[in-house]
Amino acid sequence: MPTSTRIDTADLELATAKARKKIEEAFALLAPYLVVLNDAERAAMPRARDGFEQATRSLWRAMAEHPAVASAAGFQSEAVLEDLSNLDVIRPFFGRRRRLPGPARLVTGRAAGVNSREIG
Repeated sequence: MPTSTRIDTADLELATAKARKKIEEAFALLAPYLVVLNDAERAAMPRARDGFEQATRSLWRAMAEHPAVASAAGFQSEAVLEDLSNLDVIRPFFGRRRRLPGPARLVTGRAAGVNSREIG
């Protein structure tokens, strides 16, 4: 007997409402630590190139070994380490957030004539 692909709309609606509330709660908890950019600010923000984070970590290690050079260059080792540490803390949340539906695939009943439909 084939597995049913039917999804009760009321159950899905309730689950979606609960999930949305939890996501909103998570973002509310993080709001004091995140800067929300508008479209113009986002467009003006320089984009880090591939490898930038690794290069920053390498630079931080090098500056730790040469404090006189770091001081002369105005390199703030503690601030850089704090930024890198904060990135390590927040990245798993946003990595997981990207795996949430949107766009995603929602299984629909075969009676509708399709196996899945793009959403998001």
